[in-house]
Amino acid sequence: MAKKKKIPSIKGQPPDTYSEDKKYGNPRTFDPNFKGPVANRNCTDILCCIIFMLFIIGYILLGLIAWVHGDPRKVVFPTDSEGHFCGQKGTPTENKSILFYFNLFSCTSPSVMVNLQCPTTQICVSKCPEKFLTYVGTQFPYRKDKGSWTYFSQFCKSSFAKPEKTLSQMIMDDDCPTVIFPSRPLLQRCFPDFSFVNGTLTVGNKTVFEDGKGSTRNATELRAAAKYVCKILISSFGASHYCI
Repeated sequence: MAKKKKIPSIKGQPPDTYSEDKKYGNPRTFDPNFKGPVANRNCTDILCCIIFMLFIIGYILLGLIAWVHGDPRKVVFPTDSEGHFCGQKGTPTENKSILFYFNLFSCTSPSVMVNLQCPTTQICVSKCPEKFLTYVGTQFPYRKDKGSWTYFSQFCKSSFAKPEKTLSQMIMDDDCPTVIFPSRPLLQRCFPDFSFVNGTLTVGNKTVFEDGKGSTRNATELRAAAKYVCKILISSFGASHYCI
């Protein structure tokens, strides 16, 4: 039985009571003739059920094909231009888990979204660049200061004793990037270290910088190139954090 409550009386009127029954309705009483839900029932949406099962079977088959013919390492590790997996244990790139792009500006090519690959040399590195340097900028002070070249050469395909090649020859041989700029690792790739200074987009606290080929670039152009790389990652792996 529902609990009854007493409502305080209004001056000049007798006290009144009410039951929870009035709020929620009368409780159901025992019915000896009740035999449960309707026994004569049939299945509905049979066509939708069949289509759903076909999709499930298709996903299972797709998973089996991917497991047999695919390579899970391509999802776990970024791959350089020579097919090496960055950071994979037991390989020469075990301690180089980050992918570095030689020329990020080339990623704005329309072919990027077709091939899902940025048309520039990519190598595995142990860390991303932390400052601006150009290949030409390391040549002139080399005799007096080898520190700049030592730092820059970390981002070349192979180690060089000194920057003897001309810029055109180096670009032709595709040995090194023409410029490096402050970057940070994200999604196991070196992305420009963007920031806003007084509402202006900068990279390494600079709005414009030399591209190492005699031209001046700005942070907005670099950001556009980085977004193209994001689109590649979204199309390949569904990674969207950096683009957002």
